[in-house]
Amino acid sequence: MKESSAVNNIKEREMINLQRLYNNQITVFIISLIVFLIAATFGWVRLHYGFNFFDEGFYMTEAWRLTVGDELFQEKLRGALDMSSVINSIFFRISPNITLLKFREIQFFLTICALLIFSLALYKVNKGYWFYPLIFSLFAYTGVDTTGLIPNLSKNTYPHLFIIFHLAFLLLALRQESVALRRTYFIIAGIFLWLISFTLLSMSIVLFSPLILFYFIHKWKTDYVSFDFMDLCFIYAPILLCWTIFIAIFNKDYLDKIIPCIQLNMQWGQYYSKESLIHRIINWETAKYLIINLIYMIIFYYLLRFRKGTLLICGTILCFLMYLIIDTSFWGLVHPLFVFYSRPMWLASLLMTVYLLFLFNILWKILTQRILSEAEVISLILFIPCIILSVSNSVLTFNGLIAILWASVPAIGSISILLLSNRNVKKQPYFIKFIVLFIFFAPFYYSTAWSGWHYPYNDVAPQYATATIEQGFGKGIKTNLLYKNLYDWISANAEKYTSKDDFIISYTCTPMVYMIAKRRPALNSSWTDYRDTPADYVKKDVDSMKNNGRAPRMAVVFEKTPIIYPSEKDKYVTFEREFSFPSNDAISQYIVQNMYFINQWHMEEDSTVRCFYHK
Repeated sequence: MKESSAVNNIKEREMINLQRLYNNQITVFIISLIVFLIAATFGWVRLHYGFNFFDEGFYMTEAWRLTVGDELFQEKLRGALDMSSVINSIFFRISPNITLLKFREIQFFLTICALLIFSLALYKVNKGYWFYPLIFSLFAYTGVDTTGLIPNLSKNTYPHLFIIFHLAFLLLALRQESVALRRTYFIIAGIFLWLISFTLLSMSIVLFSPLILFYFIHKWKTDYVSFDFMDLCFIYAPILLCWTIFIAIFNKDYLDKIIPCIQLNMQWGQYYSKESLIHRIINWETAKYLIINLIYMIIFYYLLRFRKGTLLICGTILCFLMYLIIDTSFWGLVHPLFVFYSRPMWLASLLMTVYLLFLFNILWKILTQRILSEAEVISLILFIPCIILSVSNSVLTFNGLIAILWASVPAIGSISILLLSNRNVKKQPYFIKFIVLFIFFAPFYYSTAWSGWHYPYNDVAPQYATATIEQGFGKGIKTNLLYKNLYDWISANAEKYTSKDDFIISYTCTPMVYMIAKRRPALNSSWTDYRDTPADYVKKDVDSMKNNGRAPRMAVVFEKTPIIYPSEKDKYVTFEREFSFPSNDAISQYIVQNMYFINQWHMEEDSTVRCFYHK
């Protein structure tokens, strides 16, 4: 009997210890951290894959040229509207020989820093910490470009990075008792808010977010946070000061470029999209995404009422079903914009669904004069700038709904806090809460990460990246053999026929050529494409090149832009031949009249890349 009693006591103690472990925040945090570290490891490896001559080349060239003699404001397509090149140029000034891979690593490092600071700020207002590594694991993999396409710093990723830092310091300020620290945090939050408008002028509408927050906090008179007029002043003080200093320095050079840049961007947009601005995010295809996600959320919240066993089983089934819907685009009934956006679009639509539901909830609370819960107050603080950024980015750029992802880190944090504040979830052990969060986000996270791995922007999937660039700006990047050979051919021609201070032309839509050759663009813009640019602007650009003594020593002419799209059947597919050289545009005519043919490189059977030298 004594032995039997001792055995029972041992089993009882083991059960108690197991239960404590099961409901221990530190244990679940460790599991969550392991998930984060695995995602970060794959994210670091992913930085080495994918090379493109297109967008990433433009971001890099526009920044680099500012460090080797070109002026900040020139007659170019984006000019005063996109200042991300100014920030990127700082890295080129610090390290003139910085590579593309190092730039990506900087983006990765800044992302991890932003996630850590934002998690600390959320802990200050929420007191939970175990779930942050889990919910932010996707961003440890994709970086702040949640679409998974270009893991670099650009006009899309900088606003995302800055809104994370802004909200982190705003939360720290709102919960800070020390007056000096509180005001310091508000000033820092204001600086990051200014940086958003500085980076991309069209995002300046986000500057109204503190005013909107001020209105709502005073309307509900919540005791959870205090935000008075003096706090508002400390946020706006650095914004006004920074813009005043910048305009005072550049003055007319900057102000005179804004209207022409807007006009040119509108013409550029009309070429690519005949839809209205609003129609890019409000259309039938968008409605399909929203309806499916709304149904998913309703079913998920209904399952939260069930007991643990039923919740886990039914939740797993729902999770797998949602994954199948994403993987098959709802069995072909939903039509994504591009193949590489098909899966990330579901995460974007989930965020948009939550935004709409939250706005409806806020409207309902106003009409019924109800008080917000602590979780709703935190979500209000986080959602206001995210919604503003998402809407303005979706409408004022040509990305549509997918642009919502470039403000997704604070949104995911807010969604998680709202989900964990559910009365049926709050009473569950930490491990069950972990499973609930995991099940809710898993189909969206896995699909987005899978897409980011298999669809590098304009390059082959990693399993087909059999070549590694061994020299120059692209050193260390793994890519396909076609790109590798093209890279070496451009580099060899630049080395043989030009010197360091020469100008060149890369034509058409291949700005990365300037970084490969490490030669400045002869034209005002490194993005040279006569098709979507007014003919008078192209002629004006060529005339400006001649008048300013920027005659190109070399020109590289592509009849087909080197863009690769992943294919389900083959390794990749490419664009069809776009034009036959020479055409009637001013750039082609200048090359024919002033330069002679050196050699050529056959990219594919229907496409030739030609190299010309100045007479």
